[in-house]
Amino acid sequence: MTRLLEEIDSELRQVWEVELRQQAERGITNKVGDLLWREKIGWAICLEEAPSKAGQAVKVRLRGKEKAVMNGYYVNVSDLAGMRTLAA
Repeated sequence: MTRLLEEIDSELRQVWEVELRQQAERGITNKVGDLLWREKIGWAICLEEAPSKAGQAVKVRLRGKEKAVMNGYYVNVSDLAGMRTLAA
């Protein structure tokens, strides 16, 4: 399991910046339960629906704690996985 997560992290590091930009351009909405990821920070779970505008806070569970983090720094992996499935 650890190896698989490391592989996923490695793949995300390669597309993180580009995907952030693309998600901002598409104007996606982070939904409750979406998986979010940020390089050097890791995984978070979205706890409230919020548009993915940069500079807007979104409530997440990060490292076991509920926090508000700034949107525009986290890739919505749930959205990315859906887009990759559609493209395949």
